[in-house]
Amino acid sequence: MNKYLFRKLEQAHSAYIENLIFIPSEVIRDRPSHSFQDFQELDCEKICETLNWRKEKDVFEIIKENIEDSSLASSILNNKQTGFLAECYFPECSNFYVPEGSDTPTAWSVSGGICRIEWLYADSIGELVEKILEKSESIFEETFKEYTKNKTT
Repeated sequence: MNKYLFRKLEQAHSAYIENLIFIPSEVIRDRPSHSFQDFQELDCEKICETLNWRKEKDVFEIIKENIEDSSLASSILNNKQTGFLAECYFPECSNFYVPEGSDTPTAWSVSGGICRIEWLYADSIGELVEKILEKSESIFEETFKEYTKNKTT
């Protein structure tokens, strides 16, 4: 299974997992891990987006309270989210090569030093890899669209 997931992740335009947090392990820690502290520094709307929670003022207030009393991981677990939070890096793609008569790039440059950082939640590692692939493809399409727009102007 791990070889299969590795092969899938190889298709993600060089995206990778920088930090991986297993929610049940985070709950039993004496204090939040550095990675989880980084997650808690996101704005409430981004936390809700990552965890697929409602983006409403009452939820934002609960998140702020949970961060203050170091109970956000417990709240995530109590919400039946027992999986993984991942800080994922998506390297910038540029210098696209599109063969004449095609709309699809066949080659491009990847800059590992310039990355877009996204947090993703998934119940399993397999689901996480699928979400990374989806996000990577979305970012790639967005970048290519911007590249072609700038190239024609």
